[in-house]
Amino acid sequence: MSSMSHPSGAAPQNRGGGILAAAWLLLIALFAGVAAWVFAVTRGAEVPAPLKPLASATVALAPAKPAPPAPVAAAPKAEAVKPAPATATPAPMPTPAPAMVSPPASVAVLPPPAPALPGQPLAAVEPALLRDSPYGPIPRLSADRKRAPWQVYAAPFDASDTRPRISVVVTGLGLAKDVTDRAIASLPPQISLSFSPYAAETPSAVAAARQRGHEALLDLALEPVNYPTVDPGPATLVSTYSATDNVARLDWVLARAQGTIGVIAQFGDSFGASAMAMAPVAQALRERGLMYVDNRASPQPAMIRLSRDFAVPWAFADATVPFGSADEAEALVATLHALEKSTVKQRSVMALVPVSPVAIVTLANWAKTVEPRGFALAPVSAIANRQDERDAVRP
Repeated sequence: MSSMSHPSGAAPQNRGGGILAAAWLLLIALFAGVAAWVFAVTRGAEVPAPLKPLASATVALAPAKPAPPAPVAAAPKAEAVKPAPATATPAPMPTPAPAMVSPPASVAVLPPPAPALPGQPLAAVEPALLRDSPYGPIPRLSADRKRAPWQVYAAPFDASDTRPRISVVVTGLGLAKDVTDRAIASLPPQISLSFSPYAAETPSAVAAARQRGHEALLDLALEPVNYPTVDPGPATLVSTYSATDNVARLDWVLARAQGTIGVIAQFGDSFGASAMAMAPVAQALRERGLMYVDNRASPQPAMIRLSRDFAVPWAFADATVPFGSADEAEALVATLHALEKSTVKQRSVMALVPVSPVAIVTLANWAKTVEPRGFALAPVSAIANRQDERDAVRP
């Protein structure tokens, strides 16, 4: 019986000790695990694993397909590219944050044609009167600031002529090649010609006009009151843009062709009335040695005062022939005759005429008779700063 009682008493004691040992081992393992986790978290917070850098990517925007007559702005490129042929689309427009863009098409210099009309080729384009810009060469004053492009490239005129001066400027050339060629060949050289900056033909057309003795200008679109419902094009100067942006757009226009004497305002009843908006433009024109021609879209052009403040040569339209008149020839003749009568009071007057086949024929016929009737047909440079400023203001 005693041999039976010993094992039965020892079994419970051994099981109790085993359970207690297992519990201690479990507790020690749990404590070690917690300590290891705390150590790992703490050490990981001190030295974070390095982040893999994101790969940088450059997104190139393809130029928008041009919509005639004005090319749509393209994204600027960081590097200059080789100049395109003379007949290529002009350089991309500066955006409201101007940057370096592709240079414009190179200027085509035509050989002097045998002149069919009086008028010698105008002075050759001088490298000394050009400077580089992000958009191509633009005009500048000479180094000594004594020679200005508007005077160097002006058509000759006898300053001693005491007859009343009538100036006519035909605008919008370059967009239709056949009409542009006809205007250059048919109109007398005393009539000045202004070209659209959007036309691919403008560089070669300006060169051809200057070979025939015509002064050349460039159309400059200014913000109208109802902009952007009425949008004159991507090079429009806008009052909500910075001065830097608007001067960049001016330079883009000026780089379209060399040998021009200045710009002619298009639209602009809002922008042209603002002295704050126009002042940077006036200063830029002064530094580039150019003339400003106002279309009087605003009843009170800001350039009246600014032309004095910045010494900018300027002229303004006494008459503007509306584009697309029902009877264009009759309206143009009436405008020209009214202009003649106004010289009784105003000794220097000017008319702006949008180009058209009818306008070319009408002007050519009128020009044959105007001087025999006692008037001097004068290029627009010949009336610079000669008009009475009070006549520029409309009630």
